[in-house]
This record gives sequence, structure tokens and C-alpha cells, in this order.
Amino acid sequence: MAAKSVNVAPERFRRFLRETVEVSGRGPSRRIIDNRPRDWKVISNGQVLDVRLRDYNETSLNGQHLAAVGKFIRTNDRQLLLPFEGREVIDAKGKRHALETDPNELHRIAAQGDEVFHEIYRLVAIGG
Repeated sequence: MAAKSVNVAPERFRRFLRETVEVSGRGPSRRIIDNRPRDWKVISNGQVLDVRLRDYNETSLNGQHLAAVGKFIRTNDRQLLLPFEGREVIDAKGKRHALETDPNELHRIAAQGDEVFHEIYRLVAIGG
């Protein structure tokens, strides 16, 4: 029914789901996991990098980090950075990027006026 409401054939929508996402459960307990790579800004080693992260778990961790960094910049509460010490995200090529937790580096990056905290990730087709 949802496919028809946006003028997409249900068969086409089912094929899309089979090819791009993992679907489990039935009815109201249905769960959809979208593991397509996504382009994100990652703050690592004193730099803001454009990185294609490999899956939902990596983008989720990076998103939590960016949210914590944004709040840290506004409040200067170092406790917000503690959950990310020693953590890293893995890009689509398998390279690891340590999440920046140094308060001085984060303030320096924020002072440069980079819009990293306002970026919204883009879905990227696998191999795109």
C-alpha cells in the first residue's frame, strides 16, 4: 500500500528492499536495516574529513559523536566527550578513523567556521 501511494509498483519496491536492505519480522514488529554506505563529515586527528562510512552502525556512532561535539562546543562540558574516547569509525574501504575528543582541537575546528555540525548525510548507492 505504501508503494502505491507514491506511484511505485509493489513488485519494484519489494525488489528494491531485497537488494538494498535487510528486513526481518512481520507486521508491526518488522525491522528494516539499511546498510548502504553514507557520506559523512568525520572529526578525526584534528581534521574534518569527508568519509564514506560503511554501514548504519558506523554512521550512527559518528552521528552521536557529532551531536556530542556540537553540544560540547556550546557548553564546554567535557563529560560529553568521554563516551567517545578511544572509539573510531570504519570507512567503506575498511580504514579506521579515531573520533576526536581533544577539547582544544574541537574548539580550534569550531573556530574555523566549518559547517560540520550542520551537515546532513547523503545516502550513497553501493559502488557509487
